[in-house]
Amino acid sequence: MNKLRYQEKLKTQYNLEEVKKKNVRELNMLLSENPIMISYIEVFEKINH
Repeated sequence: MNKLRYQEKLKTQYNLEEVKKKNVRELNMLLSENPIMISYIEVFEKINH
C-alpha cells in the first residue's frame, strides 16, 4: 500500500515538473509576441524558484 502511494506521489511530482516546463515555454512564446509580458515572466519565475 505504501509503495503504491509512493509511486503515485512520484508520478504527481513528475507531472508537475512537466506542467511547469510547458508553462515556461508558453510564457516564452507570449513574451516573444508581447514585450510587456517581461515583468509577468519574471514574477512567474520567482514564484517557481
